[in-house]
Parts: sequence; C-alpha cells; structure tokens
Amino acid sequence: MAELLLSVAFCLSLSFSAKAQAPSPALVGYFHNWQDAQAPYVQLDQVDSRYNVIDIAFALPQAGTDYQMTFTPAMVSSATFINQIQTLHNQGRKVLISVGGATAPVSLSNTMERDSFISTMNRIISTYHFDGMDIDFEGSSLSVSGGTISNPVDAPIINLIYAAKQIMSNFYIVNGHRMILTMAPETAYVQGGMSAYSGLWGAYLPVIHALRDSLEILHVQLYNSGSMYGIDGGIYTQGTADFILAETEAVIHGFNTAGGYFTGLPASKVAVGLPACSNAAGGGYVAPTTVKAAIDYLRGTGPRPGTYTLAQTGGYPTLRGMMTWSINWDAVATCSASYAYAANYQTIFGSTPSCSVPSSLSSIPSSASAALSWSNTGAVSYNLQYKLAASSTWTSVSTSTNTYNVTGLTNCTAYNYQVQSVCSATTSAYSSAANFTTTGCSVTYCTSAGTNTSREYINKIALGSINNTSGNNSGYGNFTNQSTTLTGNTTVTIAMTPGFSGKERKEYWTVYIDYNHNGSFADAGEKVASGNSISTLTKSFTVPTTALNGTTRMRIQMKNPSAAANSCTVFTYGEVEDYTVNIIGNAARNESASTSIDLNTNQVSLKFYPNPAGESIFIDAEGFSDEMVVITVMNLLGEKMQEVVVQGKELRQYSLNLQNILSGMYELILQSDTGKCSAKMIKM
Repeated sequence: MAELLLSVAFCLSLSFSAKAQAPSPALVGYFHNWQDAQAPYVQLDQVDSRYNVIDIAFALPQAGTDYQMTFTPAMVSSATFINQIQTLHNQGRKVLISVGGATAPVSLSNTMERDSFISTMNRIISTYHFDGMDIDFEGSSLSVSGGTISNPVDAPIINLIYAAKQIMSNFYIVNGHRMILTMAPETAYVQGGMSAYSGLWGAYLPVIHALRDSLEILHVQLYNSGSMYGIDGGIYTQGTADFILAETEAVIHGFNTAGGYFTGLPASKVAVGLPACSNAAGGGYVAPTTVKAAIDYLRGTGPRPGTYTLAQTGGYPTLRGMMTWSINWDAVATCSASYAYAANYQTIFGSTPSCSVPSSLSSIPSSASAALSWSNTGAVSYNLQYKLAASSTWTSVSTSTNTYNVTGLTNCTAYNYQVQSVCSATTSAYSSAANFTTTGCSVTYCTSAGTNTSREYINKIALGSINNTSGNNSGYGNFTNQSTTLTGNTTVTIAMTPGFSGKERKEYWTVYIDYNHNGSFADAGEKVASGNSISTLTKSFTVPTTALNGTTRMRIQMKNPSAAANSCTVFTYGEVEDYTVNIIGNAARNESASTSIDLNTNQVSLKFYPNPAGESIFIDAEGFSDEMVVITVMNLLGEKMQEVVVQGKELRQYSLNLQNILSGMYELILQSDTGKCSAKMIKM
C-alpha cells in the first residue's frame, strides 16, 4: 500500500489548548538596556545560565508619536545584539521584549494608537528575533471606569487585548509557532481588585482574563507595593513570607471583585516576582531563606513559614517558577552575593528538572517532504534527527515547537526519525525511532492471465475513447498505452466482446479499476463490473467521487467456465487485458484512506482530504445521524478561525471552504452531542 496522506482523526474529550513554549520551571529576569553605575550593564550572552527567560527592558513609545514603539540596543550594535540573542537561543533560552516599564506609560486610547502599536511591535519582534512580548504597563497605562472583568468598556484595555492578539497572530504567521506572552503587573492592578474595581485597582484583570489561554506566565511584581488583601480577608505587608503566599495564591485560586469574579490561572502559569536584592526596589525585598520557606510551602514541600494558611491543602506543586527585577542587580556583589537570586531559584527548584522523552510521533508525508509532530513535553526546544531507513547517518535540526516540516526528501523512500527534548538544564534521551515513507511510488500490479487461448480470447473492448479490436494475445494483452477519460460521479458503459476459434461459449467477465492508485484492485468498490454472455456483454458503472484524479490501471478478465476468483489469478481458458483510464472531476487529494472511530456509542468512518489543503478540504464521514455537527478550525494559539454547523447526514463529501484561512498548521475539530474528534490540518 502507498503511504496515506489522510488526516486521521482522534476522539478527544478536552478542548484545544496552546502548548507551553517557555521553560518550566522558569527563572525570569529583566535585563537593563542601559548603563547604571550601581547595577552595570551585562553583555546579554554573559547572563547567568540559570536565567532561562530573559525580558529585555524596554520597548518604549517614541516621543511625539501615536505610540510608535521603539527599541535600540544601548550598549552594542543591533547586529551584535541579534547575534547575542541567537547565542541564547542556541542554549535553549528564551528572550522577550518587555514593553512599557515604570517611566513610560502606554495607553492605547484609540484605534490609530492601537494599530501604530501593533505595527511597530511586530517590526521590533521580527527585527531582533524575540521569542515573545512581556506586557509591563504601569502608571496611567490602564484604568477602569466601568464594565466587568469579562466585558470591559475602557478603550485602552480593549485596544491592548486586541493588539496582543494581533501581534501573536502575526508572530505565528511569520514563525510557524506561537509567541510567548508574559505579564508583569503591579499588585494594585491585580490583587488590588479585591479592594476596589475602579481606576488602576484591578485594571489588569480584564486583560489577563481575555488572554488567559495564550498567556504563558503571569509574574505580578510583589514589591513596591502597599499592603494587600488575601483571599482569606486578611491584610498582608510586602517583604514577608505571608505576602508572597497570600498574593500568589490569590491569582491561582481566584477572587471576587466589584467587576465580577476573577477566575484564577493554573499554577503552571504563575511565577513569584521579587527584587533581586534590597537596592533593586523601593520595598518588598525578601531574604533568600524566607523566599525559599514561602515557595516551599506554596509548592507543598515545606511547612507553613508564617500565619497565612493556603486554601488548597498540599499547595501548588506545578508553580511555574520565579521572576526578578533584575538580572543586573542580581549580578552585582555590592547589594547581595553575586547571582544570589539565581542561586536561590536553583536551590528551590533544582538544577536538573525532569526532561521527558517525546512520544506520540506522527507524520504526514508527501513526495518530497514530511510534516512531523510529537507530544509537547514542555521542553525549551527539541532536537530532531532523521535519516534514510537504509542509512546510518542522521541529519539533525533544532526546533522550538513540537512540529517540523522536513523538506528535500526523495519520493517513494523510507525514512526514520527520532526526537529529543531540550530542557533548561538538561536533555532527554531520544525517542524510539519512528518511520514514514514518502509518496510518489511507481505502482506495480500483480499478474493475471489465461494460459490457453486456443478456444476463446478477448476480441474487442470499447469504453469511451478506447475502441480496441485486439484479437488473440496468448492470454494477456498490455494495452496501457491506450486510455480514456472518466469523470467522477458519471455513469459510463463498457462493451466487451469475446473471440472464438471454434464453438462459442458463455464467457465470464470481470472489470477492475484501481481508483486509489495503490497498485491493488482488492479495495472496496474497485470491482466495477461483472457478468456473463456468449456474445458482447455491455455493463454500466458509476465512477465514485472518492476516486483519485489522474491516470490509473483498468483490468479486464474473461474466463471460462466460471468467473476468475480475484484480480490476480492465473487461469486456464480465457484472457486478460490491461488499459489506462484518466480520472477527472473529483476533489484533488494525495491519497485516500479511512479510519473507524468511536464517538461514544456511534461508529463513525471519517476521512478528510487533501492534507495539506488548498482553498478547500472535503470531509467524508459516515455514521453520524441527524444530529447537528459543529466543524471548527482552530489555530495553534487556540483561536477560532472558522466554524460552521451542519447536519451529520451532510458529512458525505462535504466541502469546507478555507479561502479566508492563512497558510499554517491548524486543528480541525468535529463535535456533536455524542462526541468530539480532532486532527491536525495543514493549509498551504
């Protein structure tokens, strides 16, 4: 069988969610893009290796413009800075551009300012090859005047949400994988919502809520803060273990506000943000031993260090990590020990977090390429190796996502591939090798013939433009140089005439067409006609819409005294002839196949093609009843790109228009009351 470029659907009970791209656990540090006598500039490629997420401070609004954002390396050339970022990428570390900061409010009050922000941030991210964007809007950037967390009414909030989505979408289009999005709000903008939902109090909450599915890490600044409420109603003061515990649990657990309930984030999206040393902030510094005691309790690995008691027994073992202002302050030895914050992170989270071996390797091959994918282990990046199955030499590539499109392959060739996770401090073993075979194989057909034509033989075949009086060919006639065109969903008639050397006999005819081009006539529906007659036998058949376009083989058997057992039999009396037919008018696709899946109690046969897709795909499903089926196309940010609702019985050769969807990888989801299935789809 040829390799199948079918989209195989898997039954799922969970909705699509974007995969993590930043390291876990993460040590996030802010990098000063300026010289400071007390916290001197550090060359980017010399930052302590324990910092696996580096936020460059800051992209700033250009004076006198409508929020045209600008960023220029202050201490080195742009070319040097880009090379330094690449060095960190090669080490598996992520580099983000942080936007705003304490001295540069960004308030997108109208669509002109919003669009200017979007276009200039796109340019900055693209120019320097940043992995993503950190939103650090402070001061007068955001303010609440009404509405709710889920339905904001203030233009700067609405425009920021829109801008972040557009920047993420553009990043995916350009890079083929999702952008890392982080946020570093001050406590008043988040936990302050428990005190009031007005002005700056709680103003970040609608942004966090709207972007929660795409948000990678939230690290609230637990410093330069006044006292704040905890979810237990207590008031806690910065610089203490209780403050770390109360304010961190609040954003995980969720809390009530006058603007509605804020639903907490998973602990895996939350990091503890603190100053690197006492001089790094105006207040909120916490000694390393106290930080460790608080985070150990928060993660469920240590005793309660103060008076605050976690609402969740056992704590939050998946807490994402730590953040600090700043790398430069952590580097100096005049404020605390050099890199004391990084060392404390290493003590708390360990230097060698587990690094899982990728699994669930899958492939969608074509004649010269293969779209490969595997399970997302949360790694920083992945090493992919592939080779000819007959070779011992691997080709290695690195990718930041759990998908990769290998190009430059040879058609009809077997390959092996294996994948390794690259984590922040270690690498996994390689996965077991998986294999695929590229398409484009030349097809070989089995032999079928008669061994004695002294009594009877095929004398004439007429089908479309084929009108061949062949006479006796000693049991087999290869007439594949003769062809006719057949159109999908059209009924055609074939006339088959026997020839006799003596007495006329009843001859048994069978006609096969290899509709799926796989070199076999044994597939369902490929026996297109049969019957018997002492003279010309005329038979009609309809070319199915599932037949592949293009040229393929037609085989005609004539046998006496009974029909041939199968398309590959060699028999005594009679003859076989092969011809070429050219199928047109059907949906173009690479291969055809089907898979049986179980939607609860319904057996559903499902396939869709082509994959990769062009302007449309065809969905071919059997087994749905009259229930409504929702067809959804999601991008890898988890955003809905297209959705239609059809009756299940319409899902036979249903054409889904993809003209408004950009090139890239998507998730195609079919869902009804009885279940849900999804599969990866590539739009070319």
